[in-house]
Amino acid sequence: MARKQKYFKDPAQIFSRPRSRLNRIFSKSQDLVKLQNALRQTFPGEVYVASLSEGILHLITPSASLATRLRYRQKAIKAALEQMPLPGAGSHNRREVLQIMQIKVTVSPNYKLPTAPKRSAIAPSPETARLIAETAQYIEDEPLRKALIRLSRRGET
Repeated sequence: MARKQKYFKDPAQIFSRPRSRLNRIFSKSQDLVKLQNALRQTFPGEVYVASLSEGILHLITPSASLATRLRYRQKAIKAALEQMPLPGAGSHNRREVLQIMQIKVTVSPNYKLPTAPKRSAIAPSPETARLIAETAQYIEDEPLRKALIRLSRRGET
Protein backbone atom coordinates (compact mmCIF):
# COMPACT_ATOMS: atom_id res chain seq x y z
CA MET A 1 0.00 0.00 0.00
CA ALA A 2 1.37 3.39 -0.99
CA ARG A 3 2.05 5.81 1.81
CA LYS A 4 0.23 9.13 1.59
CA GLN A 5 2.44 12.16 1.53
CA LYS A 6 1.82 14.58 4.37
CA TYR A 7 1.30 18.08 2.96
CA PHE A 8 0.60 19.94 6.16
CA LYS A 9 3.33 20.42 8.72
CA ASP A 10 2.90 20.56 12.45
CA PRO A 11 3.07 24.17 13.77
CA ALA A 12 5.68 23.18 16.35
CA GLN A 13 7.85 21.86 13.52
CA ILE A 14 7.51 25.13 11.58
CA PHE A 15 8.36 27.33 14.57
CA SER A 16 11.29 25.16 15.63
CA ARG A 17 13.25 25.93 12.47
CA PRO A 18 15.29 29.06 13.22
CA ARG A 19 15.66 30.01 9.54
CA SER A 20 12.04 29.63 8.48
CA ARG A 21 10.19 32.77 7.38
CA LEU A 22 7.36 32.20 9.79
CA ASN A 23 9.79 31.88 12.68
CA ARG A 24 11.51 35.14 11.68
CA ILE A 25 8.18 36.97 11.43
CA PHE A 26 7.06 35.57 14.76
CA SER A 27 10.29 36.52 16.55
CA LYS A 28 10.22 40.02 14.99
CA SER A 29 6.64 40.52 16.23
CA GLN A 30 7.68 39.37 19.71
CA ASP A 31 10.54 41.87 19.63
CA LEU A 32 8.15 44.67 18.66
CA VAL A 33 5.82 43.73 21.53
CA LYS A 34 8.77 43.84 23.98
CA LEU A 35 9.77 47.21 22.56
CA GLN A 36 6.21 48.50 22.92
CA ASN A 37 6.05 47.33 26.54
CA ALA A 38 9.31 49.12 27.30
CA LEU A 39 8.02 52.23 25.54
CA ARG A 40 4.83 52.18 27.62
CA GLN A 41 6.92 52.16 30.81
CA THR A 42 8.79 55.25 29.59
CA PHE A 43 5.90 57.04 27.93
CA PRO A 44 2.43 56.01 29.08
CA GLY A 45 -0.39 56.54 26.65
CA GLU A 46 -1.82 55.16 23.47
CA VAL A 47 1.42 54.69 21.57
CA TYR A 48 1.99 51.73 19.30
CA VAL A 49 5.24 50.47 17.81
CA ALA A 50 4.70 49.95 14.09
CA SER A 51 8.21 48.95 13.05
CA LEU A 52 11.90 49.16 13.74
CA SER A 53 14.18 48.98 10.76
CA GLU A 54 17.59 50.42 9.99
CA GLY A 55 17.60 52.47 13.19
CA ILE A 56 14.24 54.15 12.52
CA LEU A 57 11.58 53.49 15.12
CA HIS A 58 8.09 54.11 13.74
CA LEU A 59 5.43 54.92 16.32
CA ILE A 60 1.71 55.38 15.78
CA THR A 61 -0.58 57.41 18.01
CA PRO A 62 -4.27 58.34 17.72
CA SER A 63 -3.95 62.06 18.48
CA ALA A 64 -1.80 64.94 17.29
CA SER A 65 -1.29 66.23 20.82
CA LEU A 66 0.15 62.90 21.91
CA ALA A 67 2.39 62.87 18.82
CA THR A 68 3.70 66.31 19.75
CA ARG A 69 4.45 65.17 23.29
CA LEU A 70 6.30 62.18 21.83
CA ARG A 71 8.37 64.42 19.57
CA TYR A 72 9.36 66.64 22.52
CA ARG A 73 10.46 63.62 24.53
CA GLN A 74 12.36 61.86 21.72
CA LYS A 75 15.75 62.09 23.42
CA ALA A 76 14.46 60.64 26.68
CA ILE A 77 12.64 57.86 24.84
CA LYS A 78 15.74 57.02 22.78
CA ALA A 79 17.89 56.92 25.89
CA ALA A 80 15.47 54.66 27.75
CA LEU A 81 14.97 52.27 24.84
CA GLU A 82 18.67 52.07 24.04
CA GLN A 83 19.24 50.57 27.50
CA MET A 84 17.33 47.51 26.30
CA PRO A 85 19.22 44.57 24.83
CA LEU A 86 19.12 44.31 21.06
CA PRO A 87 15.86 42.64 19.97
CA GLY A 88 16.50 39.07 18.95
CA ALA A 89 19.76 38.96 20.88
CA GLY A 90 20.13 35.91 23.04
CA SER A 91 21.71 35.80 26.48
CA HIS A 92 25.15 35.35 24.89
CA ASN A 93 24.78 38.64 23.02
CA ARG A 94 23.63 40.91 25.88
CA ARG A 95 26.25 43.61 25.29
CA GLU A 96 24.75 44.77 22.04
CA VAL A 97 22.16 47.46 22.63
CA LEU A 98 19.39 48.86 20.51
CA GLN A 99 20.50 51.69 18.21
CA ILE A 100 17.74 54.18 17.43
CA MET A 101 18.80 56.90 15.03
CA GLN A 102 15.40 58.47 14.46
CA ILE A 103 11.87 58.25 15.79
CA LYS A 104 9.11 58.68 13.24
CA VAL A 105 5.67 59.48 14.68
CA THR A 106 2.47 59.02 12.68
CA VAL A 107 -0.98 60.15 13.73
CA SER A 108 -3.69 57.65 12.86
CA PRO A 109 -6.94 58.56 14.60
CA ASN A 110 -9.56 55.94 15.20
CA TYR A 111 -11.95 57.70 12.89
CA LYS A 112 -15.52 56.47 12.74
CA LEU A 113 -18.06 57.76 10.28
CA PRO A 114 -20.81 59.69 12.01
CA THR A 115 -24.05 57.79 12.07
CA ALA A 116 -27.08 59.49 10.60
CA PRO A 117 -29.66 60.42 13.22
CA LYS A 118 -32.63 58.11 13.16
CA ARG A 119 -35.80 59.77 11.97
CA SER A 120 -39.25 58.49 12.62
CA ALA A 121 -41.20 57.30 9.61
CA ILE A 122 -43.49 59.84 8.04
CA ALA A 123 -47.06 58.60 7.91
CA PRO A 124 -48.67 58.67 4.48
CA SER A 125 -51.52 61.06 3.90
CA PRO A 126 -55.05 59.61 4.11
CA GLU A 127 -55.37 59.70 0.31
CA THR A 128 -52.03 57.89 -0.17
CA ALA A 129 -53.01 55.33 2.48
CA ARG A 130 -56.27 54.64 0.62
CA LEU A 131 -54.39 54.15 -2.68
CA ILE A 132 -51.85 51.79 -1.07
CA ALA A 133 -54.69 49.73 0.47
CA GLU A 134 -56.45 49.47 -2.90
CA THR A 135 -53.24 48.41 -4.63
CA ALA A 136 -52.52 45.83 -1.93
CA GLN A 137 -55.74 43.98 -2.80
CA TYR A 138 -54.30 43.02 -6.21
CA ILE A 139 -50.87 41.85 -4.97
CA GLU A 140 -50.43 38.06 -5.08
CA ASP A 141 -47.27 37.96 -2.93
CA GLU A 142 -48.77 37.58 0.56
CA PRO A 143 -45.86 39.04 2.65
CA LEU A 144 -45.77 42.10 0.37
CA ARG A 145 -49.56 42.49 0.53
CA LYS A 146 -49.50 42.36 4.36
CA ALA A 147 -46.67 44.91 4.48
CA LEU A 148 -48.60 47.28 2.19
CA ILE A 149 -51.73 46.92 4.31
CA ARG A 150 -49.73 47.74 7.47
CA LEU A 151 -48.27 50.76 5.69
CA SER A 152 -51.70 51.98 4.63
CA ARG A 153 -52.96 51.74 8.23
CA ARG A 154 -50.36 54.26 9.33
CA GLY A 155 -52.13 56.93 7.34
CA GLU A 156 -55.52 56.25 8.91
CA THR A 157 -54.65 57.77 12.29
